[in-house]
Amino acid sequence: MFNLKINKMSAKTIFSSPFLQVIKYELGSKKYISFKWGNMADSLENVEKAHKAALKEAKETGVKTYIAETQNAKGVLKPEVISWWGKWIPFMRGTIERVIAVEKPVDDSGKALSDINMRTWQKPVNIGGIENMKAKSTGEAIGKVK
Repeated sequence: MFNLKINKMSAKTIFSSPFLQVIKYELGSKKYISFKWGNMADSLENVEKAHKAALKEAKETGVKTYIAETQNAKGVLKPEVISWWGKWIPFMRGTIERVIAVEKPVDDSGKALSDINMRTWQKPVNIGGIENMKAKSTGEAIGKVK
């Protein structure tokens, strides 16, 4: 775990596993929590711990946006994680207003340039008051943080 402060940027590790790091960033007036995925096949136990720690931090510090940095991830989410996520969304309501997923890069034909492509399930939608959207890069995602 670390806390870092440089000029107007600060970072605090909230959760870390071999497959997932969750870090809260404050960049000037922009505050967000980043889920940096290395491998989507993390355990349900770790995913639950990560999300519970992130939501606690968001409530305590006024963070309204999550960024899912999936662009470098390998593997796929386990079915039990996908099922749990649907049950977890109601707990986020009222705290998290926006989830931004950074897409896997694709070529001109739409073919993924890495082993998974998130485009099919990361569609921009509003689920119970939580806006879900996509970004082509982390920088673009940060630009969408309110």
